[in-house]
Amino acid sequence: MKYTSTIIALLLLMISGNLQAQCTPDPNITDPGIYPTPVAGIAQGTVGTAYSQVLTVNVPMDTTIDLSIFGPGLPTVTASINFQTIDNFNGLPPGLSYTCTPTSCSIIGGNAGCIDITGIPTTTGQYVANLATTVNITIPANIPIIGGTSQNLPVPLAYNIEVTGTVGNTPGFENGFTVGKLSPNPVNSLAKINFYTSALTNVTLEITSLNGQVIHHETIQNVSGDSAVELNVQDYAPGIYFYRLNNGKNSITRRLVVTH
Repeated sequence: MKYTSTIIALLLLMISGNLQAQCTPDPNITDPGIYPTPVAGIAQGTVGTAYSQVLTVNVPMDTTIDLSIFGPGLPTVTASINFQTIDNFNGLPPGLSYTCTPTSCSIIGGNAGCIDITGIPTTTGQYVANLATTVNITIPANIPIIGGTSQNLPVPLAYNIEVTGTVGNTPGFENGFTVGKLSPNPVNSLAKINFYTSALTNVTLEITSLNGQVIHHETIQNVSGDSAVELNVQDYAPGIYFYRLNNGKNSITRRLVVTH
């Protein structure tokens, strides 16, 4: 009995650990699709620092589809969604991997799941991570030829992930100037940008909108070593912006997401 109890306890511990490792879909996101979207962007990474990003996947019960992709003359209809699968997530930065909830990476229509990207980035660079998903639908029975059949529709997405070096440290350090991540990001009020410059210099900060309009410009004078600048976005409209730091020799640009 003692031996059996020990086995049961170990099994329960393993199950509990697996449950804790799974991600949770964001209950505040109710629209169908995968969020954050590539346009909104996901978290950027830093070499040697633990990374975590959860993508919420909301699969609707049905969808409107133009059936002419299967044959000329076929109409646009509402088709029921059986499930959506997460097929692969290629191109993630070295050191990162992904898991799904449910663990099968298959989400039944009318339900939500999530993708959990975790790990510790090992190499700086700009990466394009290609997320391949497939939506399985059932064609209405009254449609000629393909009515009542199940069809797979590929739904690819591409996410940009930038991995920078540790601020003030060797990885990612180029020409004596490097810029860390904005924290927090997304931001709704105040945020801090860490940067490092090896020589005494002036550093300019410029914030631009997606269409290139300059929203903010300032000069941080006579800085060297590890430094930081605070950014107040309370008066910014929600959306995507870019912040650029320039030390006179090098310019580094990062993405900024404002939410209110």
